[in-house]
Amino acid sequence: MLKNLARFHFFLTAFSILIFISSCFPNEEPIQLPPAQTGIQHQSLDMGKEYENQLFINFRTNTVVHTSLYKSWDIGFSCGAKDYQIFLNGGNNVMLAKTHLKFDQITALPVDTFQWLYDSPTWDMDSTAVGNWCNAEGVGASNVYLIKIDEGDIYKLVLISMDDNAYQIGYGTLGATEAQLIEIPKDEAYNLNYFSFADGGKVVQPDAPKDSYDVVFTRYKHIYYYLNNFPYLVTGAMLNSFDTKAALDTVHHFEDITLATLSELDFSINRNTIGFEWKDYNINLGQYSIRPNVCYVIQTSNGEYYKLRFLSYYDKNGQKGHPSFEFELVK
Repeated sequence: MLKNLARFHFFLTAFSILIFISSCFPNEEPIQLPPAQTGIQHQSLDMGKEYENQLFINFRTNTVVHTSLYKSWDIGFSCGAKDYQIFLNGGNNVMLAKTHLKFDQITALPVDTFQWLYDSPTWDMDSTAVGNWCNAEGVGASNVYLIKIDEGDIYKLVLISMDDNAYQIGYGTLGATEAQLIEIPKDEAYNLNYFSFADGGKVVQPDAPKDSYDVVFTRYKHIYYYLNNFPYLVTGAMLNSFDTKAALDTVHHFEDITLATLSELDFSINRNTIGFEWKDYNINLGQYSIRPNVCYVIQTSNGEYYKLRFLSYYDKNGQKGHPSFEFELVK
């Protein structure tokens, strides 16, 4: 009897301790997404006279969740804990050259003997100008990269190291003999964190949080590979690289795209899947036109599908840089 009573008290005490411990942790409430708007939605954007604005779009809420200037950054650093990928701002015509020299070995022009590189517009991790710059421990070779900005300024960049929390880099003007050091933090709420050479060098964040948008309209560098890798500045829609996919559909009319037709499409994670080729430029008329029968389906990071087609590239006053489109949740 005493043994059973002691056993009862033991289990009662253990149960009480578990209840106490669990009460010490805050309750985790699931994130409540706003309800998706139904029916055909319309959106008209203003990218500015020189396409200077990059606009981050959320289809679920049909809103521009964030606006920034495409020239506000030069180099992007991937924010995943194990990520090491580094990207160039093609929209600002940023180019990179690998020198395999130390920082104080290059202090003046000419630098045109080096090969200038761009990133692929897909932002494929294996198609960046920087490439695999560090070893398995996250340490770079401390070689100098030359960075050329659209205005013609040339800077020196040294990729020192990276870990789960940050990148360590050195930079300076072409004539500098010593590198300025700066840390680029990783923030997993964003796809990338960024660095700008402007104002003496600074960390910037022009993006919206990665879970808040689906596509961004911006300027970027398109490469015509069949024209000897000819680079060309274009304006278009780029996918959020966080769990977002898209597919081109030139077979079905917008009204006929349903969940049943999605299996016929080839979805891609390439950022430029939508890109700029929904419009054509007539060199004789000097104006853009929307390509008929071109639709896209976007799979968002929360698993929804939206069909989209473009309507115009001009506002009511005939000003370009005002893409308008309609879209609808696929059901």
